[in-house]
Amino acid sequence: MYGAGLTAYATLGYGLASGLSAGLGVAGSLAYLILLGRYVDSLKEKEDDEEDYYAVNLVYEPVTDVGAMLGGAFGKVGAVYSQALLQKRLLVPVFLVVFATTFNKLDAPFDFNYGPVLLGFLTYKAAVLTKVYEDLKPALISALKGEDGDDE
Repeated sequence: MYGAGLTAYATLGYGLASGLSAGLGVAGSLAYLILLGRYVDSLKEKEDDEEDYYAVNLVYEPVTDVGAMLGGAFGKVGAVYSQALLQKRLLVPVFLVVFATTFNKLDAPFDFNYGPVLLGFLTYKAAVLTKVYEDLKPALISALKGEDGDDE
């Protein structure tokens, strides 16, 4: 809803290039949300399994040899951070910038504008915040009235 509204607003208010730029950002935000959903679902599956080996060793194992912990370029610390930073979903905004820049270098009838691409990508945040508010609204209302929310 938010993405379609932003795309329509950008197209009608600022022209076709801005509308297509916003549409590209919205498509990127949808891809990001799909990848984020898959990641969260995989966390549920891991919940029953053992804790992650690297995190367990990093947190619970006493650090006696800093050289072994850092071990070369990465070591245990690098392994933990690489698991967090090398997620496919984090490449979506990078892909959007690379795609828009590459397209702008071509001899095309229009250029993608980076502002609408960024705003289009960030529309997923408005949708997520709306969903969170709708889910928490009954609890907020009962808390403001002083009622106990556990009466269900």
